[in-house]
Amino acid sequence: MMRALAIILSCGLLAGCLGLDPYRQAPVAQRLQQIDALGDCARLFQASDRLVDAAGTRDAQAPRVPGFPYLRVDRLLAEVAAQSHFTAPQAQAWNAALAALDSAARRIELGNSGHDAAASIDALTACRQLLALADQHELPALLEAARVPDDYSTGMRALGLYPLTRYAFAAGIRNWQRDTQAAFAAQAAADPFAAARRRYIAGESLEAVPTLQELPDLGLPVRTRQTLASLIVRHAPQLDIATASDADRPGALLWQRDSDERLRIGVALDQPVLYVRTSHAHFSGRWLLQLIYTAWFAARPPAHAYDVLAGRLDGLLWRVTLAEDGNPLVYDTIHPCGCYHLFIPTEGSRARPQPESIDESLFSPQTLHTPATHERVVLKL
Repeated sequence: MMRALAIILSCGLLAGCLGLDPYRQAPVAQRLQQIDALGDCARLFQASDRLVDAAGTRDAQAPRVPGFPYLRVDRLLAEVAAQSHFTAPQAQAWNAALAALDSAARRIELGNSGHDAAASIDALTACRQLLALADQHELPALLEAARVPDDYSTGMRALGLYPLTRYAFAAGIRNWQRDTQAAFAAQAAADPFAAARRRYIAGESLEAVPTLQELPDLGLPVRTRQTLASLIVRHAPQLDIATASDADRPGALLWQRDSDERLRIGVALDQPVLYVRTSHAHFSGRWLLQLIYTAWFAARPPAHAYDVLAGRLDGLLWRVTLAEDGNPLVYDTIHPCGCYHLFIPTEGSRARPQPESIDESLFSPQTLHTPATHERVVLKL
């Protein structure tokens, strides 16, 4: 069965964990004590964040910068800052990119919170400009603070006996890699799920086109929206899914209220959607464009009674790293849980030899020829 799959810009629907309070550090900590326009603006951002946290709609993609909570940073912008000695124009462009991340995230967070966000967005935009102007001489502090913390918890690792359980986990990873290698080697054999497969093909139109972080002075590639839209459609994978239940049908993410009137994330099965966002990879001394496609499913049913991986929500990420000419250099795929990561290089790249280690290393079960312009990658799930 052929199904059309809409492509839309990934909008950061998932809420993230609360981190350290970004209002405890300077300069915003001092702004909160001021009885003037700057103090009012700092308190407006703080009130906005408290509303979002109370609603549980915090966006997890880019954390707020401690001391500068009207700005946000992702790993790309943190890496750009770490490798650069900014000129004034470069610092201004980088700062504007941090502000754009915060603006986009707050629009999503406040919209998902159920409150009328229009007036708040306008006021926050004006205050962001005012605070940025007042803090323009704080660049060294901003560069130091604009980092993306990891999500590892030392306490949870201790409770989970990580130094001991990592050996069993590593053995499970090796078994999965061995089974996956065998599955790829046997893919030419008869498909036992052929009768149950549904093919989803991305349409030619986009609901929204992502906006790239365009910092040409810092080495990031520049693409027009038209070129970017063309690349997104060209490299969108087709999904060939063995469909045994509704858990095998991709859908659109949406907020739902449970019986206790709490917001929780669900999947609209009547709206097959392939989300896409952009990123960059620092590869052999240059920045390359990446397209990240995500399909979401309502659940992962248990394969057996003790299946700890089962539960609500499942998904698949398919990332395409493009060479300068727009052709794929390497593919990689992972589940949103951060597991089952594998790389599929094309002829333009190769996997480096991996040292022996108990920790999970680069796993590449296949090399794929570079698809022609009219060819599409098909993912069998």
